[in-house]
Amino acid sequence: MSLSRSLPVLAAALGAVLVSACGSGGSPSASHPAGEASKTAAQILADAQAALGAAGSFRIRFSGTSTTDGPMTLDLVVSSGGVKGSMTDQGVTAQVIVAAGQAYIQGRAFFAKTAGADAAAVIGDRWVQLPAGQSFGFDGFNNPKTVALCLLSVHGTLVKGGTSSFQGQPTVQVLDRADIPGDAPGTVDVATTGPAYPLHLVQTGAATPGQ
Repeated sequence: MSLSRSLPVLAAALGAVLVSACGSGGSPSASHPAGEASKTAAQILADAQAALGAAGSFRIRFSGTSTTDGPMTLDLVVSSGGVKGSMTDQGVTAQVIVAAGQAYIQGRAFFAKTAGADAAAVIGDRWVQLPAGQSFGFDGFNNPKTVALCLLSVHGTLVKGGTSSFQGQPTVQVLDRADIPGDAPGTVDVATTGPAYPLHLVQTGAATPGQ
């Protein structure tokens, strides 16, 4: 459950993701997690992936620290139409839009920091389409199903933790031992009432060496 792999813009980062859904696609298994806390760790994570993928839209809030660039945050709303939100990195904030597989960024201060003052003066407050391969990974945020797959499909051995709560909502925790190359240890809180949304993901250590 490596957040650095799941969120390419935050490579080599340790942090936490908060997810809040805005609507549901309504598949029965995703919408009614009866007895979620009694299921196995693998079943709980599968339900969480299905619920997130079926959501009409959801919000991701990320905070973490990169080993190269320091603190960074994301605040994104993901829907079937794409992604819209903001990214703060190296102390500057950029607005982000992803539509039809194309990523766009706006932010004079961001371009001044990353491309220099002259480039920022030319770009100003215009939106810039990012070329393939230089889109900070945002072009992969196409829709809820894609993000659900990226966030929850890469993991090592799963262990069910105890019941807990997140922001007042009852949850059951699933722990990733990260015993495969490229994965990182982490914990996800999955809702036990309403849809089985993954409400809070925390990467708790560095990725296991290898790819």
